[in-house]
Amino acid sequence: IREHERSISTLSTKLKEIDVEMSLLKDLPQKHGFENLEEAYEELMKMYNEYMNAKRYVEEKREEYENNMKRYKELKLEISSMKEELQSMMKSISKFIGEDLSTYETLDNLSNTVLELLKKMKTTYERLSEETNALRVELGSLQGTLKNDKERIAALREEIIRLQKDKEKLLRIVKELKDKVLERIKEASLKILQEALARLSVYTTEYLRTFIGDKDIKVKFNIELTGQHGRNINVKLTINYEGSAIGWENLSGGEQTALAFSIRLALARVLGKYLGLLILDEPTEHLDEERVDTIRELIQELQKGVHGRKSQIILVSHERSLTNIENARIIKFEITRRPNKGPVSVVTIHDS
Repeated sequence: IREHERSISTLSTKLKEIDVEMSLLKDLPQKHGFENLEEAYEELMKMYNEYMNAKRYVEEKREEYENNMKRYKELKLEISSMKEELQSMMKSISKFIGEDLSTYETLDNLSNTVLELLKKMKTTYERLSEETNALRVELGSLQGTLKNDKERIAALREEIIRLQKDKEKLLRIVKELKDKVLERIKEASLKILQEALARLSVYTTEYLRTFIGDKDIKVKFNIELTGQHGRNINVKLTINYEGSAIGWENLSGGEQTALAFSIRLALARVLGKYLGLLILDEPTEHLDEERVDTIRELIQELQKGVHGRKSQIILVSHERSLTNIENARIIKFEITRRPNKGPVSVVTIHDS
């Protein structure tokens, strides 16, 4: 403001000097050696223009001065308001740093303290900004990775859905193939089983008639399909005895023994290609002497083998007449009593 006042004072002095010069204009042409008034007028107009420019400049500076004064008053009000805000800030800062700022004697000391605090805060802010920027970069990287992972997961999910559909399709195809294969296996198995049972029926009837030739008897094995879709296969034995169908339990004890032995012999004959061992347990039970001799003869024939292949036979019996079988090793188990020693088992082995 003082500088503006000095400028205005200088301009006022200059205006006075110009006014003095204007009063001397009358003598100006002759005094300054102008030849005519026009030349003097031009010079005067030049000086007048300078005067008007100076006047405008002074007015501008006056207006600027007035604006500055107005701004000064506004600033004074703002400074007053800022002082109040500063006092409030000082209280807040004092509370924040734990130090009473009201003890500072001058504003400069307070300003220096605040500046130091601001520097520290700036340093902290810059450090936190760097850390924040680093975290932002890391976050951006993680977001990019997450986006890629989401895209991969979405692609994998689509692939899983596609594979699941392919799996279901393959399972349907496998099930259809399995059902077809099982059906064909079932058909083939039934055919093989029917053929085997037909042969078993013929062979069993043949052997059984050997034992009870005075009776009209015929044995037949039939297939029964049970369960869902006929998955269970049962074999049923039917006996035609003297023109009537009877159950095996209606046969006499000797006939049942003969039937059981005939079935074993028939099975040995049906499976003879793969059969190398035949085990017989009490095959002569409930049979008369004539039928026992028939069994002995059959066993003698079986020793020669089924379908041209020799078979090994293990026979367990209480029938002593079976010891007459040729080419047999006989193992006898006998219990004897010795004086004062009680019963003792004696094992003897004979080759015939």
